[in-house]
Amino acid sequence: MSRFAAGTRILLVLVSTFSLLLIPSEPAVSSIDLGSEWMKVAVVNLKPGQSPISIAINEMSKRKSPALVAFHSGNRLVGEEAAGIVARYPDKVYSFVRDMIGKPYKNAKDLTSSLYLPYDLVEDSRGAVGIRIDDGVTVYTAEELLAMILSYGITLAESHARVPLKDAVIAVPPFFGQAERRGILQAAQLAGINVLSLINEHAGAALQYGIDKDFANESRHVIFYDMGSTSTYAALVYFSAYNTKEFGKTVSVNQFQVKDVRWDAKLGGQDLELRLVEYFADEFNKQLGNGFDVRTSPKAMAKLKKQVKRTKEILSANTVAPISVESLYDDLDFRSTISREKFEELCADLWERALVPLKEVLRNSGSKIDDIYAVELIGGATRVPKLQAKLQEFLGRNDLDKHLDADEAIVLGASLHAANLSDGIKLNRRLGMIDGSSYGFVLQLDGPDILKDENTDMLLIPRMKKMPIKLFRSIKHNKDFEASLSYDEANELPPGVLSSKFAQYSVLGLTETSEKYAARNLSSPIKANLHFSLSRSGVISLDRAEAVIEITEWVEVPRKNTTLENNTTDNFNVSIETSPGNTSQGNAESLSSDDDADFSPDATKGKQDTDINTEKILKKKTFRVPLKVVEKSSGPGSVISKDSFSEAKIRLEALDKKDAERRRTAELKNSLEEYIYSTREKIEDNAEVGKVSSEEERSFFEEKLSEVQEWLYTDGEDASASEFKERLESLKAIGDPIFFRLNELTARPLACEHARLYLNDLQKIVNNWEMNKPWLPKAKTEEVLSEAEKLRNWLEEKEEQQKRTSILSTPIFTSEEVYQKVTKLQDKVASVNRIPKPKPKIEKPPKEEPVSQENSTGTSNNTSGEPTSETGQNTEDSVDSSHTGTDQERALFFLRVGGGRRGTSSGSIGYLLLSSSFSSSSPNAPFSPLAFPTRGIRPSSCSLSASAKPLIPKGPIFSEGREEDERRLVCPGCGIFMQDTDPDLPGYYRKKVVAPRKEEENPFGGLSSDSDGFLEEEEEGGIHGLASGSDLEFDMDDLSDRVLMEGPREGEAVDDGIDWDLDWDIEEADEEDNLRKELDGFAPAGVGYGNNTEETLEKLKKEKVSKSEKKRRLKEAKRRDTEEDSVTVCARCHSLRNYGQVKNQKADNLIPDFDFDRLVTSRLMKPATSAPVVVMVVDSVDFDGSFPKRAVKSLFKALEGGNRHYKPSKLPKLVLVATKVDLLPSQISPTRLDRWVRNRAKAAGAPKLNAIYLVSARKDLGVKNLISHIKELAGPRGNVWVIGAQNAGKSTLINAFAKREGVKTTRLTEAAVPGTTLGILRIPGILPAKAKMYDTPGLLHPYLMTMRLTREEQKMVEIRKELQPRTFRMKARQTAHVGSLMRLDLTQASVETIYVTIWASSNVSFHMGKTDNANEIRTKHFGIRLQPPIGQDRMAELGEWRQREMKVSGNSWDVNSIDIAVSGVGWFSLGLKGEATVVLWTFDGVEVTQREPLVLDRAPFLERPGFLLPKAISDAIGSENVLNPTLACIIRLGRPNDVQAHPSLEPKYSRRRRSIKETRTEFT
Repeated sequence: MSRFAAGTRILLVLVSTFSLLLIPSEPAVSSIDLGSEWMKVAVVNLKPGQSPISIAINEMSKRKSPALVAFHSGNRLVGEEAAGIVARYPDKVYSFVRDMIGKPYKNAKDLTSSLYLPYDLVEDSRGAVGIRIDDGVTVYTAEELLAMILSYGITLAESHARVPLKDAVIAVPPFFGQAERRGILQAAQLAGINVLSLINEHAGAALQYGIDKDFANESRHVIFYDMGSTSTYAALVYFSAYNTKEFGKTVSVNQFQVKDVRWDAKLGGQDLELRLVEYFADEFNKQLGNGFDVRTSPKAMAKLKKQVKRTKEILSANTVAPISVESLYDDLDFRSTISREKFEELCADLWERALVPLKEVLRNSGSKIDDIYAVELIGGATRVPKLQAKLQEFLGRNDLDKHLDADEAIVLGASLHAANLSDGIKLNRRLGMIDGSSYGFVLQLDGPDILKDENTDMLLIPRMKKMPIKLFRSIKHNKDFEASLSYDEANELPPGVLSSKFAQYSVLGLTETSEKYAARNLSSPIKANLHFSLSRSGVISLDRAEAVIEITEWVEVPRKNTTLENNTTDNFNVSIETSPGNTSQGNAESLSSDDDADFSPDATKGKQDTDINTEKILKKKTFRVPLKVVEKSSGPGSVISKDSFSEAKIRLEALDKKDAERRRTAELKNSLEEYIYSTREKIEDNAEVGKVSSEEERSFFEEKLSEVQEWLYTDGEDASASEFKERLESLKAIGDPIFFRLNELTARPLACEHARLYLNDLQKIVNNWEMNKPWLPKAKTEEVLSEAEKLRNWLEEKEEQQKRTSILSTPIFTSEEVYQKVTKLQDKVASVNRIPKPKPKIEKPPKEEPVSQENSTGTSNNTSGEPTSETGQNTEDSVDSSHTGTDQERALFFLRVGGGRRGTSSGSIGYLLLSSSFSSSSPNAPFSPLAFPTRGIRPSSCSLSASAKPLIPKGPIFSEGREEDERRLVCPGCGIFMQDTDPDLPGYYRKKVVAPRKEEENPFGGLSSDSDGFLEEEEEGGIHGLASGSDLEFDMDDLSDRVLMEGPREGEAVDDGIDWDLDWDIEEADEEDNLRKELDGFAPAGVGYGNNTEETLEKLKKEKVSKSEKKRRLKEAKRRDTEEDSVTVCARCHSLRNYGQVKNQKADNLIPDFDFDRLVTSRLMKPATSAPVVVMVVDSVDFDGSFPKRAVKSLFKALEGGNRHYKPSKLPKLVLVATKVDLLPSQISPTRLDRWVRNRAKAAGAPKLNAIYLVSARKDLGVKNLISHIKELAGPRGNVWVIGAQNAGKSTLINAFAKREGVKTTRLTEAAVPGTTLGILRIPGILPAKAKMYDTPGLLHPYLMTMRLTREEQKMVEIRKELQPRTFRMKARQTAHVGSLMRLDLTQASVETIYVTIWASSNVSFHMGKTDNANEIRTKHFGIRLQPPIGQDRMAELGEWRQREMKVSGNSWDVNSIDIAVSGVGWFSLGLKGEATVVLWTFDGVEVTQREPLVLDRAPFLERPGFLLPKAISDAIGSENVLNPTLACIIRLGRPNDVQAHPSLEPKYSRRRRSIKETRTEFT
């Protein structure tokens, strides 16, 4: 046994070690959009709880960072730190570093001069540019400065992802040549970045554009037009799809190909700003006079350029913009204004230049404007109105496409490329990318005896050739030669490049090789193969070269000559095998040597042996000799040498260490300063400090604080980090004991009170064990009580000692010690509580020996034919005697599932009895089979054994003092008391008079007629909302008659589809029996509703019948069940289950709400081994209306209390899931939506969440990551609670979980209609191990508009496809109707018009008109043209029509400024630049929310005033003349239910109702 235990331990250690090796790392990659002035960084991170792709923000919480590096006072500053000093020290802050890479010194000098950048430029040994910093000595190359900027970017990515990160993709302009690309790669290498690839900016934008679109049905050409800071380009991209085979299925895969790209590398937003700079500089010179030119002052020009940038941004949204520069020069302020018209006049020649790339890309590709599907604008300068106007004019379009974020589209697309190239990340969506080289490349050869022809000057790679690619070229030559690579001069050269040649190579070793093999028999001239590669980054290189020598010579090889038998017929089938060496000889003939002449066919005839000889063959051999390739490139475009690279690496590492020490010093200095000020505040403001410290202590402490503060601002200004740390620790050594005593003054009594409360509760737990868990060992129980008593004594002793100790002394014991001891006791209690109930022994009954007929009649008076036992007693009597024991001898376990729509009462659905029957006098009695009268049991498939006691519900047992309610029935569907008096009240049902049955006809042998009715109703389908995968549903066909009749045999398992050992497994995370009941049962039927507490079952006797008689009775019962209908649920539940709708809405609205606080929150806060997980499901389309505010308030209130009593790791984890994101407009970026959801959740009362996920259960978007994160949070034993409002998509999300995890079910939790999930359901199969998932009833939100609508009206309001905007331009005293549900009036505004965009279902009608006749329009067309609601008679039923006045403001015409949302309907988005007063009309009690805009864009076209009707309403109104008058009246009144009274008209009307398509119809 010991050896087995030791082996088990070794096996566990090996398994644990292997599992550690399998733990996956957290893959993360980044992308960098490297611009001239700005840099954007995106991160792809699969870490749970974070957005997979997001923008990394900098230390100033900005989404883009300045691409600046500065050196000031011996310190290096990068990014925002450098931007802070650019106006004061323009000569120390270096920008446009990217544009200096690979450029000659003169080109860089011209660039800085044109931009008024006062840099100290020097020319390095390559002829490239270097910058001398402020010390006047140190010179950094452009690659080194760029490495500092890239290192700053990767640091932002690591800070955002919270994991080490080195892999990145860098986006570069398409016009970058070989020198620029090689320089950027080398700079990234200096920064320690592993560049997965460079990507052209237009390719990144195309990736972002196409990743969420489907091109299977339609291919398209899209032009991406980008005007950045210093350049402009236009790229033509073709999007399409192709079919491929995957796992035997044909799937469609999207792809795009870059057809062409054209650019102007010297035109950008910076050129527009320079025109303004020159204009204002001239104006200031005129004001200053004296012939002074402000352009000669670098500091003045830096200030002016900074303000001009702001002025240009203002002009994009306004017609006039001011400029104000304080102390521009010589303490003189400069103030002026400029109009947009003047600005456009200054840049008149630039507008036509901006169209050149667009025109060229169309001309060179042979495309027409009509062939272009869209022209997407990216880049910050495309926001200039004049540029947009010129583009619209050229394209002949009223609107341009702005579906991408102009600033972030490139970096987000590059991040997708990075994820695709990464080894540890796999994209769920596929989008093929085919990008091409922006330049063509030519190979030129030169050397001795090389004739200049087309073979020595060849086009190696044409322009727009697909990347990456590998290729080789051959040259017949026998001497060393030179090879060079050049740009194809047929096209434009890269900016700043003076010579087309960019790479020079010497190919050495060919002469030596030729001489070595010259004496050999050469079959062909010697060749040299040159192998080239064009990488994904667009970098071409000569990778290797080799000499190819082919030699032909005679070689002797053994020949196997097989003799043939005489007179055989097989001689024609003999083949001669050749040696492997002959494989290269081609068709050469084999020649025999002279020694083979003696061997002839006649001489070998009849011989059976084999002779081995040799033969000579002509064999061709090919030798490949590697040649040495030496790169001889030089000039500004060459890379840094190895020695210079090593020196630069060392310098950068030293700077990094110095920066780290500087940051550490600053942090310690701030910590010291903060400690001084916070400590002074505590001493002065907190009177309790005087209680725990003496006057001498405080005086001494204050003196030390003053001393350190004085040192901090004098001698400590330039102190080191160690000095700050030393001073801080000296202060803490004095203050920490005082503040510790202060904290313990309040914390210790709370801890003691917590311990006493737990000790008191512990006695109740032990008493509960004695009543409900008698199998627990008494020694364990006594051990728990003993530990509790020790804790109580220790606590009393310590408290007594503390009372005798001065408050100024160190405490005798601390609150932490108390919590540790209580936690230790809690763990002990939990371990005892988890001891499982012993499984009853299943033994085979003793085999009966045959008894003779005489003995049988002589020893028994049994004449009924019933079997007898060996003692002569009837089996029935024997069974009855087994029930004379205690409750311990017969254990009952009930599984109960309850529920209620609208979060109403939970009803008892079914009962499951596990019965172990054995007699104390007969320990070897057989185990009783299992009886389960529950949902899904069909009489035809279930047989009850003789020993099983079928149980029926006697009736609910209610709380004390409600004995008079014991005879009242409870609906098992909604848990409401059933009544047969008033159909307008909940719980109404009709009594069915059923003829009494004789007891002997009862097919269940003793079950009463009530029980028959219960089973009969359950057979009809149970209660909607019970999960098909829930605890109670199983197929009785899986249980054989043998098992039900005879019980399991010895050593035989019962495979019934249910894990009967589940609730007794020692790994189960149930803390105590009651807690397990609460988690698995949740019914008490009607708990919390109608003062219900819990239903019980009564054991009934039944007569003993034979198996054949039971089958006959079951068959007869089934026949009667088809004739009779016993009602056991209320009319509402019956209607939901059979017809999918609530017929009596009035009664349905009276059902009380779900008691979330008691039934969910209270359970979440109970101690458990694992922290529970709460998944809050919110409809992203109706976020504010579906957000569970009351539940969140309850949870956070409980969490605040739990923080004082529980460890943070034991508190519930909150995950917010915004569903139905596929219904939102596609132009919303995931990053913006994530930020918007976080802000709205915080505003709604959820400030702290563990994670936020954006998913679409219908399209399976984000579900995989969500379920993975839930599993991680829950662990192997945690409970996951899914909560949400009605119709928020909670059940659909759980179904998506089931589908993702392979749970075999089609409708897991959904009821007949949305929002009617009944009861708290346990969903098995989704979470691993012992973790559980629970679906809760949809929470009732009475402030939702949909709660007042009928089912037909709800269908019209429900949003089932992607939202489409409808935008109206409204003036004062105009109004917009959305059906008859809400209306927005514009009463007054500071501007002439505002833009109002309506976001609502396409099945709702709209109207825009004047406020003067708004009430008349609503009254006249209510329920007819203004639908929903349907029918004018609904006006009085929906409530009072109320108005709400609101003040709104905005600062832009181009985007929406504010949303006004009406819960359950939709929202208005207002776009204005100014202030306005609006009035929103809707029904009283419906929630209205003002919020930040969800969608910034409005509709591409404006709607006209009048009616805008869906096609169904329009057709119904327009066809009144031809329809039957009765039907026309019905349609006019909008009462579809009345159509059922006219069967002949129903098909035609139904067709009209189903054809819900939008149409624009105007009515005068």
